[in-house]
Amino acid sequence: MHHTCNYICSACIITVHDITGVRAMSTIQIRVDDELKKDAYQAFEKLNLSPSDALRLFLRYVAENKKLPFAEVSVMVSEDDEDADILAVVRERLKNPARRIRVNVDDL
Repeated sequence: MHHTCNYICSACIITVHDITGVRAMSTIQIRVDDELKKDAYQAFEKLNLSPSDALRLFLRYVAENKKLPFAEVSVMVSEDDEDADILAVVRERLKNPARRIRVNVDDL
């Protein structure tokens, strides 16, 4: 017996195929910006991961820990905001997390 179900969410389509005696597998299709995809695939290659393996690792972490493997931070800054320069520096430094600088809170 072969059964197929489609589940649609805001950013993906999940198709589950159930074949008796075989572990059910799902397909996830997502839409992402071309530049994001290119950059991510280059990073996966350097990490020796396929995109599928990377997504499986992400999904397994979320399923086991019930949270994202990173802290989500949202900051809204307008063009004329005085904190825009600071935010630009923070974004640049977050691109290279291996480089760490110790700072005393009083020095800030």
